[in-house]
Amino acid sequence: IIDDDPYFIRLQVHQIRMAGFNTFEAENVSQALKILEREIIHVVLSDVQLPDGNGVELVSIIKASHPSIEIIALTGQGRISDGVLAIKNGAFNYLEKDLDAMRLIPLLNQAAQKALLQFQIVRIDDELRTRFSSISRKENIVGQNIKKIEKASEILNAINSSFRRSVLELVLNKPALTVTEIHRTFNLPQSVISQHLKILRDAGIVTDTRSGKNVLYSANYTGIEKVIAFIEHLVTKE
Repeated sequence: IIDDDPYFIRLQVHQIRMAGFNTFEAENVSQALKILEREIIHVVLSDVQLPDGNGVELVSIIKASHPSIEIIALTGQGRISDGVLAIKNGAFNYLEKDLDAMRLIPLLNQAAQKALLQFQIVRIDDELRTRFSSISRKENIVGQNIKKIEKASEILNAINSSFRRSVLELVLNKPALTVTEIHRTFNLPQSVISQHLKILRDAGIVTDTRSGKNVLYSANYTGIEKVIAFIEHLVTKE
């Protein structure tokens, strides 16, 4: 609570503590900023007219260094414009200074809930930054294994097709097949067959060799064993 009126502060401290809040009190901007530096504050209730500064400008100052804190500005009677400016500067809301607990406490609760949520978001963000920093210190696991990850994506893409699995089964049973022979089996355009064979070949699951004018496709047993090992690793890894 920031106000240079001792009677007003005593009254608000009583009401606010009765509502379950802990309070800190400051008579001016200088005292308030010192408290904000050493204490964890969630909500600031501040008069806009202070001995050593303007409460409307103070909103911007607090928000710049403590963005998670919510601020309720207290305006003098008939000075609604001060409250509007405070909100533009980032205040949660404003009230006229002749407020009563029936108006203040619900607003404090709303501001506190928003502030607590923002503090939690900052905490989670800090934890994530720490974790990613830890990964970075371990020489960037993702960066080190990017080629393996890309290859794994190729494998998953290659086998994530019932048609390509059928093609793979065919070349396993009848090695050294041409595109024409595969085309006859599935009755699909050769261009479509070639496209799917390329995906299987790029993933290392089938191989192609040229024989005269024909390209013969065969199963790459070593590649298939790697696929099986990779899938087993995925499904058994906790």
